[in-house]
Amino acid sequence: RELRGAAVRELVPSDPLQVGGFAAETPDGVVVVVSNVTPGPLAFDVTGLAATAVTSRVLDARTVGRATDDPIAYRLASGQRIPVIDSAVHIELGPYGVARLDALP
Repeated sequence: RELRGAAVRELVPSDPLQVGGFAAETPDGVVVVVSNVTPGPLAFDVTGLAATAVTSRVLDARTVGRATDDPIAYRLASGQRIPVIDSAVHIELGPYGVARLDALP
């Protein structure tokens, strides 16, 4: 529901067999959703961000219990603030992990 009506943008990963995702432009800013589509941990950069920082919320093997036990509390949690450096952030995801990045002005 939060992204209803948002303009969705395609992400172009350097290796689409490892990373997937999309960006959505909302009235509140840009939301980027990225996923590790491999069975192993993966680190990569998300580039092209016009923000000073992002708030990251990750769903993976470490957080799935909390997210399924109390999904409302999980979604309302503040997440981790990551500074944007040279229009990019570095992301590390566990196997099949997903991250939501909310760009901060």
